[in-house]
Amino acid sequence: MAAGIDPKVHSQQMRKEAELEYSQTLQVVAKRWFKRWKQRKRIDELTASKAWRLLELHEFPKLCCLCQIFQRQSL
Repeated sequence: MAAGIDPKVHSQQMRKEAELEYSQTLQVVAKRWFKRWKQRKRIDELTASKAWRLLELHEFPKLCCLCQIFQRQSL
């Protein structure tokens, strides 16, 4: 509790910042990959938007959960 900082709150805040940073990084890489994939496969916009939505709904949340697990193990 030095300097009026609650260690538990500080730890939670740091964890949230790390998760945000990781998800933004993951999102940037995923968008780059998706753009190249779409061009390479010559996918039409409707199919591409459906595929991206599936990634957002199902795969990205799983990857973020993995991130949380790895962060907890490293602490």
